[in-house]
Amino acid sequence: ASLDGGQVLFQGAGASGYRGLFVADQAGAITRLYDTTTAIPGAPGSFTALSPSAYSAGHVAFYGQGSMEGVSSDISGQLDVVADLNTPTPGFPGQTFSGFGFVSIDDGVVAFTGLAPGGWLGVFSTHGGSLQRVLTHGDLLDGRIVEDAFIGGQAVDGDSIAISVWFTNGTRGIYMATIPAPGAGVVLVGATLIALRRSRCRA
Repeated sequence: ASLDGGQVLFQGAGASGYRGLFVADQAGAITRLYDTTTAIPGAPGSFTALSPSAYSAGHVAFYGQGSMEGVSSDISGQLDVVADLNTPTPGFPGQTFSGFGFVSIDDGVVAFTGLAPGGWLGVFSTHGGSLQRVLTHGDLLDGRIVEDAFIGGQAVDGDSIAISVWFTNGTRGIYMATIPAPGAGVVLVGATLIALRRSRCRA
């Protein structure tokens, strides 16, 4: 479930494999948003699964599966593809996404965990109006090399994203990425990430 403005987004299931996303308000009224009868934007057929998902200011973003896997959102007023298996991975020429994890949405911005063909996890967002890389495998952060980076369902707040980071030396940390305003140029991972906490784990 995802909560925003007194409304709760949740996934419901029914007979014959039915799945759907619904919103419940404080009066108890339930509204269906999207389900397994909803056409996949840009691909044939309907969704077979719609999860994980997130909700903000009357708009939803979710990871959907069917004839095509990807992240979709209705921020524009209609359901659009944010990224799918045909989308080039920002920062990695010639590669496309091979999977997706948690999705977060706030103030018209969608962020998600993306999986690349090499098997690593990275964080991407639509800050500035276009899909961009925030933090991914191989980035240098805090003097260490990033192994994987990923987010939860409530990770985005304005121009900031909370990110869980695993490093190649076995340490882990929670960081906050602040995205530059539109026109400020490419996201500078090393300059915009602030360490909140880190700990060493034993192999």
